[in-house]
Amino acid sequence: AKVPTAIKVGRKWTPKECRDLREALRLTMREMAEQLGISHSAYQNWEQGHKSPHPGNKAKLDNLLETLAKRAHAIDRGE
Repeated sequence: AKVPTAIKVGRKWTPKECRDLREALRLTMREMAEQLGISHSAYQNWEQGHKSPHPGNKAKLDNLLETLAKRAHAIDRGE
């Protein structure tokens, strides 16, 4: 999986950043919501820019981004 390079841990998580991370993880909106432990409609509101993630959910997004980066790094090293 390709890590979205424009996204940094601790970001405010714009709709585009949420979508880019989800697409990099190859998840549907529903799957992404499940990973985060939130409703599909709540996640959809983030991607559509109607609402922003709360701090606790931003931390969950940061964790998913870090996991994706570690996975990509392991692949690059041939692990």
